[in-house]
Amino acid sequence: MAISPEELTVIGTLGGAVVGALPSFISSLLSRKSEEKKHFKEMIVKAAIENWKFVAEHSSSKAIMPMEHYIIHTAKMCEFAFADTPITPESTKVQLAEIEAIMTVLTEHAHSKSSRKVQ
Repeated sequence: MAISPEELTVIGTLGGAVVGALPSFISSLLSRKSEEKKHFKEMIVKAAIENWKFVAEHSSSKAIMPMEHYIIHTAKMCEFAFADTPITPESTKVQLAEIEAIMTVLTEHAHSKSSRKVQ
């Protein structure tokens, strides 16, 4: 079966259009994914700031953890909440233990930094 010159022209034109559009399509996908990540990070920071403000306003003690603790805690909780794995009591215990370990390290670091300032 022979392909006519008209059919070759159509195939070449369609092939050229696909090849020309492919980089634009890939760039669009990467850009959208980047924007989604940026938006998600902005939401985490805003939520952490609101949580920090609430604790600062309603705390009876003056010892309030630094802002980065709230950001990291919120980010880890969101990472857990939006993971593709199902949330079960067992997975929740594991994730909360991991988050607690991270927060303990941050708290120890904050206390060591604040005690150095006093000396």
